Amino acid sequence: MQVELINKGPDSKIGIKYIVTLEEDGLGSELEISNSNSLPLHMTGSILTHVTVSSPEATYAIGLERSNYYSRLPFESKFILSPPDSSEEKGFGKIWKSSVRQLFPGLEADGSQSDDEDMNGEEMDTYKQLKERISLVFPGLEADGSQSDDEDMNGEEMDTYKQLKERISLVYTNAPRSFTLIDRGRRNSILVGRNGFDESYLYSPGSAGIENYSKYAYICVGQAAVLQPIVLKPEDVWKGGQYLHNPNL
Repeated sequence: MQVELINKGPDSKIGIKYIVTLEEDGLGSELEISNSNSLPLHMTGSILTHVTVSSPEATYAIGLERSNYYSRLPFESKFILSPPDSSEEKGFGKIWKSSVRQLFPGLEADGSQSDDEDMNGEEMDTYKQLKERISLVFPGLEADGSQSDDEDMNGEEMDTYKQLKERISLVYTNAPRSFTLIDRGRRNSILVGRNGFDESYLYSPGSAGIENYSKYAYICVGQAAVLQPIVLKPEDVWKGGQYLHNPNL
């Protein structure tokens, strides 16, 4: 089965075609972008896929060794794996909402933005009076007031079998065109391939609090242009995509 979505920008100068192909043992996502402008087009973004797993602790990424990685904040997504009873306040629904808020501060269980997170800006008060109910986050600061290094962490991947039990959000460069995800809990594996993109993305919420989302455990994998934009010349066409293949089917 194949679904094709087409959109054009103002004056039809930029064309976007997104093709999703579902096969018995695979899922393909392909982007085709055309630039009819007289100026080059600089593009950043990603193709992001949520993969259900038995648990992050039982999941391994194989084939990323010797690739360079950069730690980045999790990619923004309006999609979330939601259990059938997540709308209920009691039982698992209540636990799920609590888990969502823990993993993704500012998101509700349905993926919408929390009202508490809508207010943002620059702190202008030298003396901040705390008479009102507030909950503020100052990005980039540790508990002791020092600067956070979360977004500055980079290095070379040394693990041949990278276990995803810790919470990570990594962008890989000079990674191979394909690598494998193995879920030992389900005795399953997925081959992740890419074309057109120079960066690969890997996210795991970690196994802390795994009992809260049990069979709804997941990781994210994607192909990206985040660290370095893709430059599309005038009157040119760019193609890129991701393919997931399950050799066990």
